[in-house]
Amino acid sequence: MARQNTNFFSSIQRKFKAEFHGRYIGNIIEQIASKRIEVIFPLFNIAPLENRWKKKELQDVTTEFSYLVNKERIDVEDDGKDRRADLAIELDSGSKKGIILVEIKIKDGFLPGQLDQYINWAKGRQKIEDRAVVFLTAFPLAESERCCIEMNSKYVAHMYFSELNDKLRSGSLNSELVDFFVDYLCQEGYAMYQLPINDEKNNNDYDALLSFMVFTFLPHASGKGRASSAKKISRGPEVFGNLVQNWQQVSDRLADLKLGAERRPTIRYFPQQGSQSLDEDGLDLSEENLLDYRRGVRKYKKWGRFWLTADRVLEGSVRIEWGQIIEIKQGASEGNIDIDCYLYALIRDGLIQISSEKIKIKGGIENRNLYSSEVFVHELSKVLARVKGKALSEGAVVADSIRSKLQGILKE
Repeated sequence: MARQNTNFFSSIQRKFKAEFHGRYIGNIIEQIASKRIEVIFPLFNIAPLENRWKKKELQDVTTEFSYLVNKERIDVEDDGKDRRADLAIELDSGSKKGIILVEIKIKDGFLPGQLDQYINWAKGRQKIEDRAVVFLTAFPLAESERCCIEMNSKYVAHMYFSELNDKLRSGSLNSELVDFFVDYLCQEGYAMYQLPINDEKNNNDYDALLSFMVFTFLPHASGKGRASSAKKISRGPEVFGNLVQNWQQVSDRLADLKLGAERRPTIRYFPQQGSQSLDEDGLDLSEENLLDYRRGVRKYKKWGRFWLTADRVLEGSVRIEWGQIIEIKQGASEGNIDIDCYLYALIRDGLIQISSEKIKIKGGIENRNLYSSEVFVHELSKVLARVKGKALSEGAVVADSIRSKLQGILKE
């Protein structure tokens, strides 16, 4: 019997509680750094150190660094435990030392007083020691936490796992070990999945997605001129699932940073089949016409799209909605793009549309901006800002309470 492929990290991680996930990732980074120190360069670069340090002055990477012993913890209840950072990056120039603490948050939040403790620790810089803290998170921070970090940006910084992955990919590491770590973060949903693009040796995921879209929405015989293996067919839904996962991350970030949402938005996705002829009686099958209906399914399929959506309630039945549309059409599309992509946003009151906007993404699903969470959020924010402007225009009929809420969102 063939052995089923399983992800080692996923299997092991299920045995740990959520509060230890950061410590677990810290240990992985420590082990990778012992072979490829470059893995911590993005954390080193973003750390707000007081002095200009060189990468060659990186001394060591350790885990579970005790930065505050329990007897010093006067602002929280004494639990008999020291405060430990998930990761510590030690620096040494010969005349001065430095320490970057990294606190990793995945499925847990900050403990009471923990953020202030880190800030106070970093403020305790001395002439012989430079200090900084980097918070590495999978998901958006609370508004109060983000503001606190921004107010103390001289000492602490924040980075998403997606940003870390982007930095690692853009470097010249050429390391299977680092690639394994990057892939793991994507598989767990902590960082944006990357669709391999313009890579002749590694375009299997794109081909699989294309086959999935063709088999879903177009006559199979067209096949876009590409052979479809069983492996490719089975991989296609997985790749699409990764795109949905990316959409969840982007929607989370957008709702938190731009819309002031208190909880993660619920995302939805659904297919839309386009055909040359619509038969209203198509669901009423009889034994006498099975062949005709079966052949008609393929004969009249011309295009199809997946809608990925999310929304936030403004007030009552009034919602602001944003979405990504992934579309495929029969025959070659403009610019020789196989899979097109659109972004849209709208404001609605129940089923009544107040304002809306749609843009086509240059390069379709292959556009690199769709695989960087920060750039993706920025692009969506621009669309939402224009929809907001339309809703606040003189011609739009919007209640004063809704106008007030609209004016309070999407501020830089």
